[in-house]
Amino acid sequence: MNWSGELLKVVVYPAELSQDAGELYELVTNSSPDIVARAKLPPPLMSQASGDSDGLGIAVIVQPGRLELVLTNLDPEPTQPSPIPLMSAELLNEATSRARAYAKRLHSLGKVHRAAGHAQLVQDADSAENATKLVNDIVGNAFPESARDVLFQLNVRREFKGGGTMNRIVKVGQTSLISVQVNLDVAAQRMPTTRGGQRHLAYMHLDLNSKHEDVAFEAERANEMSEDIWDEIQRIRERGLDVLG
Repeated sequence: MNWSGELLKVVVYPAELSQDAGELYELVTNSSPDIVARAKLPPPLMSQASGDSDGLGIAVIVQPGRLELVLTNLDPEPTQPSPIPLMSAELLNEATSRARAYAKRLHSLGKVHRAAGHAQLVQDADSAENATKLVNDIVGNAFPESARDVLFQLNVRREFKGGGTMNRIVKVGQTSLISVQVNLDVAAQRMPTTRGGQRHLAYMHLDLNSKHEDVAFEAERANEMSEDIWDEIQRIRERGLDVLG
């Protein structure tokens, strides 16, 4: 299937972390974020930073014992109601290469307990029925044609190339959505909203991760796991569930 990309996410579970999201953003992108937030964030968020880096939207989020780096496409019309703008197949390849590089920079900070990579892939359909059909084409006619908001989940483990267990959690589903633009004035008072069009999507969410290790491992091992994770995400994206065996 010719998937588009909604987002890619690098997740690291560091043994120790002294930098906040703004510092981490600068470390991985070699540029300054547009927005940095360090106070009045809902728990468990400690800090977050976001900006535009070489044509992609980048967000760094720091929580206790966990940091995330999220890559998305840039919204060409940020004042119009729209879901997260999708990445074309070509841009998704570029974002995947960037995710690999950013993961290495994050792992260079020190030992980690766990490594993970996520991908949210979507395919537009002209109706909810056809979106369900796309899901059935992937998972083998698991749902009635009239089914809506379906979800099919697998968790198939395999060994990393260097040893250890990789969890491969794959969720395939269908959803329909309507986007709404909420407008606020300078006093943060809600003003009339703008309604967008309805969209019907088939989606595949990939969550590939290593087993948590009580004894943290070095950057070199974390990088090996991360490369294996992103190789596997690429294979599943290109070949589907057959990769899971």
